[in-house]
Amino acid sequence: MPPQVSHTHSDDGGLTWNPEVQVTTSPGGGFFCSAAASGSSVHVAYVDARDGSSEVSYTRSLDSGATWSAPVRLSALPHNSYTPTVAVWQFNVYVAWTDTRHFGQSFSLEEEYFRRSTDNGATFEPEQRLTIDPLGSPADSWAPSLAARDQYVWISWFDSRDGNFEILLKRSLDAGASWSSDTRLTTTSGQSQRPVIAQRDSQVFIVHWDNTGLDDEVYFLQSNDLGASWSAPERLTFSDVRSVRPSVAAAASGVHVAWTDSRDGNDEVYYQRLPGVPASVKNGRIALTGS
Repeated sequence: MPPQVSHTHSDDGGLTWNPEVQVTTSPGGGFFCSAAASGSSVHVAYVDARDGSSEVSYTRSLDSGATWSAPVRLSALPHNSYTPTVAVWQFNVYVAWTDTRHFGQSFSLEEEYFRRSTDNGATFEPEQRLTIDPLGSPADSWAPSLAARDQYVWISWFDSRDGNFEILLKRSLDAGASWSSDTRLTTTSGQSQRPVIAQRDSQVFIVHWDNTGLDDEVYFLQSNDLGASWSAPERLTFSDVRSVRPSVAAAASGVHVAWTDSRDGNDEVYYQRLPGVPASVKNGRIALTGS
């Protein structure tokens, strides 16, 4: 049996955790999963290869993960679709992914696609294509990340349309019905990759990694006006080793960033809280391996 998606949750702020529940049982497996929750509703998007190509599927739980709906395929056959992301605000559920249906054409490689539900995931509206390369200049658009609040939806991804990978952003002011033009957030001589987005009130945050120097480092961007304008990228890591694959969450307690770091000779998980001083466990690590 290939890898499957499982779920667990905590009812006491992460002090203890409920038994694991297997979400998928597909012969095509469950990969690249993303989850979002609102109240007792939990929404999961993942990649399933049961139909012969990798496609984005969706399932939901209305009872905090105890039971799960039958999966629904959101992407179109027969071309591979990857790296889904899901966000939810009240009864609006948003899913985006990278789609290869245009691969090999003179005007496109991978592109970002999007679908929304306005009834808590019971049904989804037709897909929207969010990225289109200039004619004759195909480029990779990869690994989107979504955030949502009220009528606002934000999507960030990394894109090679300018010759190297840079971080781009679109936002919707009408709950995903329409979208702004693309905004480029980075300008680098290296490669800026894998943005992850979060929001708190009127603030929106993005973390990514960049290899402009001799190694990969984690960077942080911030908007204080719902994504209309953005700060310059701020470097968060200075370990002179590989710091990659950051994740971010935002709450009243602060902005919380975790990433993979090899400063101790092998990959470990590190954490920093913004604003404020880093919160540390042992040598700043929150994942430890024994000898």
